[in-house]
Amino acid sequence: MEKESKIAKGLKKKEIVRARQSKRTVVPIKGDLLQQEVEVIVNSVGEDLKYGFGGAIGKAIVKACGEGVSKEAISEAEAVYGSAQVKVGDFVSTSAGNSDKHKYILHCVCPEWESKDCETVLKDLIKKVFHFCDKVKVESIAVPPMSSGVLRFPVRNCVKAFFN
Repeated sequence: MEKESKIAKGLKKKEIVRARQSKRTVVPIKGDLLQQEVEVIVNSVGEDLKYGFGGAIGKAIVKACGEGVSKEAISEAEAVYGSAQVKVGDFVSTSAGNSDKHKYILHCVCPEWESKDCETVLKDLIKKVFHFCDKVKVESIAVPPMSSGVLRFPVRNCVKAFFN
């Protein structure tokens, strides 16, 4: 079993228990997102997918899964939204490209800390991610602390949004 992460250690006992009461088992771990053997991985991207793979996870995804993933994300956004622009709080799904460990990648446009209704937008986005997983009948997903990097969302708030 993976070592419990600092994030998990920082949660109050009732927050962990609440997660166990849902249909899902949530296990916070520390590690490389792309090394997790899960069906879905989540990638945080900018609103314009033409420039959305410049972050650390986005670059790692392109390196591990192939350049086709970013092109597929742009095509999906154009089909769904009419352009490569995806609004904050939404995502596009793609295949996992060359990866033999994953089936899907969800490219999420996360809210910036202190933007309007940022915590609600993040919670709703996480719900959409789980709804997608239910719809395509996948059981395992790896999610980084969404919005916590350049978007400055405190990691603790990301974790709370995830568990709520």
